[in-house]
Amino acid sequence: MALNPLIQNPSRAVFTYPITLSTYIGIKTYNRTFNRIDAAFYLAQILVRVQGSASRAYEPEIAQVNVAMNQELQRLADVITTEANTLENRLKKAPTHPDPAPIRYTHPAQMELVVRTPKAGQYARLLDRLEHTARRLDTAWSLQVIDESEQLQRSNTLFRAFNRACGVIERLARGLAQRVREDDREPAPAYTEMLIKRTGRGPGAAPEPAVADENASIMTPTEEENLQDMEALAVDLEAHTPVTDPSPAVETEGEADATSGDEPSSEDVPVLPPETDTAATEASIPADGETPAVEDATADRPGRTQRLRDALRYSAERATV
Repeated sequence: MALNPLIQNPSRAVFTYPITLSTYIGIKTYNRTFNRIDAAFYLAQILVRVQGSASRAYEPEIAQVNVAMNQELQRLADVITTEANTLENRLKKAPTHPDPAPIRYTHPAQMELVVRTPKAGQYARLLDRLEHTARRLDTAWSLQVIDESEQLQRSNTLFRAFNRACGVIERLARGLAQRVREDDREPAPAYTEMLIKRTGRGPGAAPEPAVADENASIMTPTEEENLQDMEALAVDLEAHTPVTDPSPAVETEGEADATSGDEPSSEDVPVLPPETDTAATEASIPADGETPAVEDATADRPGRTQRLRDALRYSAERATV
C-alpha cells in the first residue's frame, strides 16, 4: 500500500490580475469577450504545442498564427491610446467647472481575473485601460465637454474594437487547432484569408527571405534583367526628350559699340556719383597718351572704380574730339 496519496488533479500555472469594473461598457466587454480570449490563447499557445508529431509538423504555422494574434492585441492597444489621448486633450482645453458633480457607479465589481497564458494577461491589462477610458468619458460627459450622443458613440467604438479583436483571435486559434488535430485538414478559406492579410502568406508557407540570393557576389539574373529594363527605358526617354529653343543671342560690348554710332546716347554716358568732386575730376583728365590715374582717387571706393574709369575715359575722348 502506498504511503503517499495520488494527486488526481494536475496543477498548472495561472496568472491573476485584480481589476474593478464599474462602467457599463467595461462590464459588457468583460462579459462578452474575456473568457473567449483566454480560451483562444490557451488553445493557440499551449495545447497545439503538446500534440506530439503533429505539433512538430505544424510549428511554423503555430508561430505564424501567434504573430497574427499578437498584432491584433497591438492594434487594440493603439485604438485605446488614440481614444484616451483625444479625450484627455479635450478635457485639458475645457473650461474649469466650478463645482463638478461627483460620479458614482451603482454596481461596481471588484474581481481577480485568472488567465492561463501571459498573452491573455495582456488582454486583461487592456481591459483595465478600457475601464479607465470609459470612466474618463463619463467625466467628460458630466463636465459637458461631450454630449450624450458623443459619449455613447465613443463607448460603442471602444466595445466594437475589443469585440472585433476577440473575434479575429478566436477564429485564428480555432482554425489552427483544427489543422493540428486533423493533421492533413485543408485550411478553411476564411482562416487562410486572415493569415494572408495579417502575415502576408498562407498557412504554413515559408516567409520570403529579406534579400533574394543573399550569398551571390554578383547580380542575379533577375537583377540583370531589371537593369536592362531600366537602361532601355532611359534610352527611350532620351530619344523622346523635346529639344529646347536656343537662348537668344546676347550682344557683346564691342558689338554694341560698333552699332551705336559716333555719338553715344544719354543711356550710354556713365553718371558720376553725387559725392564726386567735378573740379577734381576735370583736373585729373590726362593729356594725350597718358594713362588716367584713378587708383588713388578711388582707392577708398572699390565698388565704384570701374564706373569712374569709364567716366574719365569718356570725358577724355570728348576733350580730344
